[in-house]
Amino acid sequence: MLTGTTAGEKARLYLEHRGISPATALAFQLGYSLDSWDALSQRLLGRGYSEKDLVGAGLAVEREGGGSYDRFRNRLMFPIRDAQGRVTGFGARALDESSPKYMNSPQTLIFDKGSILYGIDLAKDAIRRDNLVVIVEGYMDVMMAHQAGFRNVVASMGTSLTERQASILRRLTKRLTLALDADAAGTEATLRGVETIDRTLDRKVVPVPDQRGLMRYETTVDAEVRIIVLPAGKDPDEVIREDPAAWQRLVDESLPVMDYVLNAVASRVDLGDVRGRSEVVSRVLPIISGSKEPVRQAHYLRKLAQLVSVDERVLWDTLREAKATRRAGRAPLEPKRSVLASGSSQVEDYCLALLLQNPGLRGCCEGLIPEYFEDSGAREILCKWLQSPDLETLRTTLDHTLEGSLDRLLAGSLPPANATQLRHQLSDCILALRERWLRGMEARKALLLREAGAGGPDVELEKLQEQGTSVPQELHELFHQPKGKRRLRPPSEHRSPGPRK
Repeated sequence: MLTGTTAGEKARLYLEHRGISPATALAFQLGYSLDSWDALSQRLLGRGYSEKDLVGAGLAVEREGGGSYDRFRNRLMFPIRDAQGRVTGFGARALDESSPKYMNSPQTLIFDKGSILYGIDLAKDAIRRDNLVVIVEGYMDVMMAHQAGFRNVVASMGTSLTERQASILRRLTKRLTLALDADAAGTEATLRGVETIDRTLDRKVVPVPDQRGLMRYETTVDAEVRIIVLPAGKDPDEVIREDPAAWQRLVDESLPVMDYVLNAVASRVDLGDVRGRSEVVSRVLPIISGSKEPVRQAHYLRKLAQLVSVDERVLWDTLREAKATRRAGRAPLEPKRSVLASGSSQVEDYCLALLLQNPGLRGCCEGLIPEYFEDSGAREILCKWLQSPDLETLRTTLDHTLEGSLDRLLAGSLPPANATQLRHQLSDCILALRERWLRGMEARKALLLREAGAGGPDVELEKLQEQGTSVPQELHELFHQPKGKRRLRPPSEHRSPGPRK
């Protein structure tokens, strides 16, 4: 249909406009779906397939009144193949004003977009040879890269990686580089991708001598993750088409994750203002704290101190306080492991699982705000859930890269409980999340107070002192109210340090 029909001319012209050669179109097996409700169905029914086969493969859609129609119509077709080159599903781009502009096959017995990478079958040998994979976002990005000779490029079928995709890549290389959009949404997606990769990395224990010469053991990762910073408003396809050498420079100059995070967070605030510097510290210090490599941790703590113009010892003290708080903290409940995502907060996951699996709890979550959630994916799910009347609406508004997390939370097993017990469990979760958030506020304010005391303006010091007045009092109340009768203060009773972006 693409190369041999008059109807396919619009798709050929589109590919020519995008700079895709006939040889590349052939290598990626591109095609064209006719502007017809049943052309594909009639052809396949004539070859012995049943209507049930077509619906099950995601090629046709059942009508409410019976029968079916072709899912893909008047679209440029991108076969999606697994690592062995077998077609498992399709991506499709509209060639008119149809919405959505891009669509994929639905979930089928053989197609799961969270478990496959576009171009992996053509890229795997180059990834092994170069010991490097570059992960982009779109079909065109991959095809243009391969056409220009950069054959170690794959696409994540969305805006951020899933753990299953990261696991596939980790079997091919220990060097992973992410190249996603440079806008705010792309930055958040990149950070989510980094979190995902981190959960799949291999850990090893190595001996490290301390100051007395005695050996202690640290956990480290046997991999390297870097970020390509794209020019504003451009995607990899455009960069490569305009200047392939510029793309190679971007790959060569890709940043270590922590440098990217420092730059991305700092670019959104006014570093000349104490609140802007505090925002950088509150976002970056927990990530530095999560590093298991002492030398790397010390290096980036020094860079952070220089960036926000604060004494490095202040950050070390704050880091030690945060670690001591975590060691002393305790979760109010022990949720079953099957509900939880590795590397994320157990209480966050358990709270979301309770809400998602028990619609009757919607009226019992007063006082729960997204700022309590540290994991960006969990925070996004809660935000969309609060705005959605039901699960179906939630699915349609949620970033599709989070669908796997949503399914996991919905499928996770929870302990049997009646309505009263469920309400108490939810209350315990919210209290635990709020306690952690309050302690974070205290640590942040302690840092600001130290800086203000070292020469900051008096008016700022007064504001900080006023802001911190009620936090210790509420922490005291949380611990001393009888169990089951604890009352959550409405978030409005506190001056929040501002939502996490």
